[in-house]
Amino acid sequence: MSYSPLRTWDGTRWRPSPPPPSASTNPAAGSNSTATTLAVSPVSLSGSGTVTLTATVSGTPTGSVVFEYLSGTTWREISTDTGSPWTATKMINGATSFRARYLGNGTDQPSTSATKTVSTKTLQTFTKTYAATGTGSYSESGTKRTDSDHIFQGLVSSVWDEQRSVIVFGTQIQSDLADAHDITKVELFLNALHWGQNSGGTVCIRTINNTVVPSTWAGANDISTYDATSWSTKTGAKWCDISSIKGAASDWKAGGTKKGIALWAFSGLAEYYGYFAGNGETNEPQLRITYRKYV
Repeated sequence: MSYSPLRTWDGTRWRPSPPPPSASTNPAAGSNSTATTLAVSPVSLSGSGTVTLTATVSGTPTGSVVFEYLSGTTWREISTDTGSPWTATKMINGATSFRARYLGNGTDQPSTSATKTVSTKTLQTFTKTYAATGTGSYSESGTKRTDSDHIFQGLVSSVWDEQRSVIVFGTQIQSDLADAHDITKVELFLNALHWGQNSGGTVCIRTINNTVVPSTWAGANDISTYDATSWSTKTGAKWCDISSIKGAASDWKAGGTKKGIALWAFSGLAEYYGYFAGNGETNEPQLRITYRKYV
């Protein structure tokens, strides 16, 4: 007995059924590579830098991966890697998008990863002003004066000899500047209430590593470097640019030694005797810092 081959009704007539699939046209499950993924490190940069791209392809791939970056509306090739693991590096300056394309090989299916974008931070300038949180004046022997809120510098009598003062600003500065890229300017505001000479005088500004007013004189940092700002009048307030003090452009950040100010002339000459408004008085001392950070 013979049988007719299977037929399929197509709505109009009976047609022979298609032959079954063969192994040569349908590879075994799991042998195709159909999905490409891309990892990018780091995912954020401060300004410019190098990123590393790593591609993975599912299955058992043996083909090549092309790494690309987006330039305007056009994808441009970075490099082609021919063997697993597939990696590439790229120097960028500004936010950039990347993708990886698996080209396929033999029965492997080509595929393209999802787009990954590296964000970048830009360098911006900030200025913050800090009012003094405390001031104090001391005799040459280190005894703290308690008879006046003013802050003194220089020699006026043998009682106090060559006086010196401190101005502190607490810990907020170090907190604010913890992630600063650099410091471009540091200024101190002083209100001179009296100079010993009618023609004015000169203040010698140094730095200290104190965030609170010490009970006795505790010295200053880098005593060989200071800013000398002069007044040509007996009184008056002004901003003194102290950026030239050694380390002033960096050491106000967390971990640095610059945390406060000392007024210390190292001299008994009349030019250096004067006193200024202290903490809590009108036009008290202030510190103004200009810095840059990546945001």
